[in-house]
Amino acid sequence: MTSPRLHATTPARLLLCAATLLVLGGCSSQGADNASDTAAAPRTPASTPTTSSPDPTQDPASAPSQLIPYGGGESVGAEVRTTADANNLAGAPDSFKKFIGRTAERLTRGATCEGGYVGVTVQTLRTDGYAVGGVNECGGYVALWAIVDGDWKEIDATQDLWDCAVLAEYRVPSDIAGDTCYDYDAQAQHSYQQA
Repeated sequence: MTSPRLHATTPARLLLCAATLLVLGGCSSQGADNASDTAAAPRTPASTPTTSSPDPTQDPASAPSQLIPYGGGESVGAEVRTTADANNLAGAPDSFKKFIGRTAERLTRGATCEGGYVGVTVQTLRTDGYAVGGVNECGGYVALWAIVDGDWKEIDATQDLWDCAVLAEYRVPSDIAGDTCYDYDAQAQHSYQQA
């Protein structure tokens, strides 16, 4: 399957994250293989992400969603290598901190490369259950995370554009996914809008 080429309509967040991955982790063939394996993994049955709240005592359904940018300008995002790093994610729900901390520690324990950044870079989080960032382990990719059936999961991984089918299945908001996606079945790029 031919991948789309990155060009001017690619969301700025995805370009920034991809550039960061190239600088920090390189794009070795192992990293590219990891991204392909993750993206090709079987998906859970379609379900709508449930909401989460930054205040565990508050009813998630009544909590307003907040968009928390950890990256922007000169910053690529919050670097997380340990659960202690994850606990410093200001405003993030506890469930996300635990998930991203465990993910980062698994990466750092299993890393076989020397030099370069190994861990997770959280770029943007929505407190109602969506986040985007970089996964760096001897190469890297951009990951899309969401709450699925009550737990945080990686729902897509790419070095190009998000898969339109995944964005639609999980109703990923445009302020996390951007306004462009790729239909890998039809091999065509599309505009994407989801509140």
